[in-house]
Amino acid sequence: MDQDLVLQRLWQGAIILGGAVAIGGAATWLTGWLCRRLKLPNGLTLLAQVLTPVALFYAGSLYLDTAGVVARAEVTRKSENISYAPRIPGEWTRSFWATVRFSAGDGPHEASLWLGEAAFDALHTGDRLDIRYVREVPFIARPADDSTRSLIPWRVLTGAAMVLAVSVVVWLALRKRHPGLLALLAFAAVCVAVVVWVFPTPWETPLAEPVRATEAEVRQVRDVTRSFVSGRSTGPIEAPQPWQLVEMQFVPEGRDQPVTALDSVDLGSVPGLEAGRRVPIQYSAAAPRDVRLVGGQRTYRWREWVELGEYLAILAGVVAALIVGGKLLSAWWRGILSGR
Repeated sequence: MDQDLVLQRLWQGAIILGGAVAIGGAATWLTGWLCRRLKLPNGLTLLAQVLTPVALFYAGSLYLDTAGVVARAEVTRKSENISYAPRIPGEWTRSFWATVRFSAGDGPHEASLWLGEAAFDALHTGDRLDIRYVREVPFIARPADDSTRSLIPWRVLTGAAMVLAVSVVVWLALRKRHPGLLALLAFAAVCVAVVVWVFPTPWETPLAEPVRATEAEVRQVRDVTRSFVSGRSTGPIEAPQPWQLVEMQFVPEGRDQPVTALDSVDLGSVPGLEAGRRVPIQYSAAAPRDVRLVGGQRTYRWREWVELGEYLAILAGVVAALIVGGKLLSAWWRGILSGR
């Protein structure tokens, strides 16, 4: 990519980020100030301030829906990106992008489109599609057939609504009789949610039929030695079973473009894993990015849960010992005070 274009993209990104932070910070402060003037409870004030940046994001998206300009654009580049994060062992995210060139009122422009998996796979370099862009800042654009509705995380909202409904019912049932039990249940619910979010499933999910076999080129191998129980702590905490996160690329049957896939296997279960090597895999024809390395073992999944169970058992034993010890100490002290 041309160096001037790179600098232009960085400058544009810095402008967008700086403007978003400034507007979001000012709007959040103003929301808090209005809530305090209205003497709303602190909890509602905090909730309103948290939701303010979200509301601004969707307001901008709605503006693009209503005031955006439609143009015909040509796909010049495609990229499937895998981003790794060190906070949770093996954490990664996938994103699909296409760079398009189009003509606006003041001349040619380029924009990066964030796409879904199906739309990304359907596009080829040189294809043309309709986009919708902001007239004032043409590098903010998306496919014309996308809208704000497609950005709403319906599954997350549905799950959050169900959790909220259950929490309200439990709170109404226990608030007068068992406040301590209510607090304990709330704490346990938070812990369960964190564990389910962080930990992998203890079982290996089978590939959806039909299953195909081929070879893939290894692009990157990441050794994971930290335990999931360690959470976000720093330091080389050894996992009960170290494992490898393997990034691969191959062309599925019936396609002419490669896809990037990942699989996780116990360290050493597939010998000689290194970048550039071709390895046998199985994949789902219906979802080709769902891949399994042939011969790979995945015992790290259930061993992490066993380790968690051991930690919980130790914690429960310590708490029980403290409770029993406290009662025995209290009885002994009462005996001394009574002169027995």
